[in-house]
Amino acid sequence: DVEKVIFQKGKLQVKINDYKTESLVDDLEELLKLYPSETMVFVCHSYGCCLGTFLYQRFKTTVKAMTFISVKADISEKELLQRKKIQSCPDIFFDAFRVLFDRRGGVNSHSVNRMLHKDANVGLRTKQLKWNKQSKTFVWKRMLGGFKWISRDDIRGIQCPLLLIAGQEVMRQGDEEHSPEIFMARHPEIGL
Repeated sequence: DVEKVIFQKGKLQVKINDYKTESLVDDLEELLKLYPSETMVFVCHSYGCCLGTFLYQRFKTTVKAMTFISVKADISEKELLQRKKIQSCPDIFFDAFRVLFDRRGGVNSHSVNRMLHKDANVGLRTKQLKWNKQSKTFVWKRMLGGFKWISRDDIRGIQCPLLLIAGQEVMRQGDEEHSPEIFMARHPEIGL
């Protein structure tokens, strides 16, 4: 279980270290070892690109290709500062923000539109909204606190073919960081 949630005496017990990137990679490694294969292809999205990059180091001989969907080129100082502010915000205030602003509009809310294309059908939008509502603030904040981004050296370590995919038709101001051109310009060592 990626979250390593343990129930003891009817109480939910969660270890903060279980939300660190390295711990999540350990969990994924354990899972993949349950289904050994001579050939693997990793398809990674967003933060999963970090997990996949670190996991690749443990399965170099069997990973034959990787796909990064919506990988971010770098984390800026501004974003790091924003993350620290979010982590210091009490959960109750963050929950109120999520309900009053981020989820306003239901299936057409910011929280849904961030994840789905504008033409996504109502059924898919309903599922995304349900998933967003089930996502707990404390889990999200702990993931944010344990987050480790990939470095240029980590990217250099990928020796298999790597496909980069961007997911938006029109990029909004500020989203340029997600473009393959920016990623490739910042990481020329991958040789694409």
